[in-house]
Amino acid sequence: MLTQLQSTSILLLALFYVVYFLFPSSVLFGLILLLLGISFIFGFGLINRTSRTLCVLMLIIGHVLFFISGGTWSLWVESLTKNMPLVTFLILIPLLSIPFRVEGHFQAVQVMAAGKLDGRQKFYATVATLTFMLCTLLNVGGMRLNYEMFDSYFKRYTRTGIQAMLRGYGATMLWAPYFPTVILILYYLDIPSYVYLGPALIFGLVSLGLIILYGWLVHRNMKENEELAVRPHTHDMDPTGKQKLMVLISLVLMIIFLSLVLERWAGFPIMMVIALISIAFPIVMWGFSRRKGAYRVAAGEYRVQTLPRMINEVSLFISAGFLGEMVARTEIGEMFPVLFSAVSTVSLWGMIFLLIVIIPLLAILGIHPLVTGSILGTSLSPAILGIEPVSLAGALIGGWAMALMLSPISAINIIVGGMVEKPPYVVGLKWNGVYGLCWAILLSTVLYGYHLF
Repeated sequence: MLTQLQSTSILLLALFYVVYFLFPSSVLFGLILLLLGISFIFGFGLINRTSRTLCVLMLIIGHVLFFISGGTWSLWVESLTKNMPLVTFLILIPLLSIPFRVEGHFQAVQVMAAGKLDGRQKFYATVATLTFMLCTLLNVGGMRLNYEMFDSYFKRYTRTGIQAMLRGYGATMLWAPYFPTVILILYYLDIPSYVYLGPALIFGLVSLGLIILYGWLVHRNMKENEELAVRPHTHDMDPTGKQKLMVLISLVLMIIFLSLVLERWAGFPIMMVIALISIAFPIVMWGFSRRKGAYRVAAGEYRVQTLPRMINEVSLFISAGFLGEMVARTEIGEMFPVLFSAVSTVSLWGMIFLLIVIIPLLAILGIHPLVTGSILGTSLSPAILGIEPVSLAGALIGGWAMALMLSPISAINIIVGGMVEKPPYVVGLKWNGVYGLCWAILLSTVLYGYHLF
């Protein structure tokens, strides 16, 4: 009963905010605050221990700063709902993948890749590339899907496969328009996504190139000393599979194009554009589909399985938005532009590198990248730092991605470590530390070059 109430309140919170965005009303805003309170109160016991501790700390520190600065009721409400567009996006984005799952498009990807995995180097490059593609829409779910599709290969090449997944996921985070990190940083820096995503795709592809090159240099002389107990059956893709693959690519490109067009010409924030598409796209596909029963099952799974877990994301991002806004409005927030401006006068490349590495370094010490990223995103300005906005966004997003890839407290590493029964610090820092440093140097150079040209 409590879980059902929690799911309903979270879904209504997102839907009411979409309506409020289209038709602003004080009554609707009041309902949103009420639903937000209900979600916190009834969902607090469902939040995992790490997220609960982090939320409490962020809210306590934020309120201390609020009272010290003599904040007003309007400031408190504004800060508390700072990240509501992102929260709405997070709640609704899983709906976008339902048609692809129901219609079997992801299975077509599995068949396409199955014959390209023999040998460690091929497996590494294929998994990294597939993660780069699938996570664009599925986020962490893309890694889970990868692992489930090729579990027998992961048993043979455990370390290699996990490295490829985490590195591919990090490269995806640089540009994918449906990633909360990208959306949040662009929101804080007030950069339209159509300005950022073109250059960011290049940053992501360059990073993917580094992943494949780095893997080739490391794996080229490795001996194949592990035996594959059961070799999966592979076969050529039939015409139906090829058609589904082409439809998948076409639909993804269409969704991205439509998102950018609506953002630019309708003037809607990208988060709300994607939220609207996430509602409309499954409904349209359901109308044309012959598998309407499967859509109803998928919608039920979303309500029963996905929505209850959303309280973690809702709580974290609401708390982070509140803390970030409080820091930005106090003297503490003024320290960060001064610090990074001083570094940029000595070396702009050095400042970019510092921005990229400071988030993962603090994350390794136990400070969640959501805290660091939110504070830096709300405090720093491209104009003050003398840097091109896209380069600043890329540095913050890249640093956040690296933190999730390396930190032992990262939920990504906890999930991936659970897949292969390894501690988070092993799959993160131990298996990817050297690569992370190489990526930071390359990304700093690419972002600096973009700033110059």
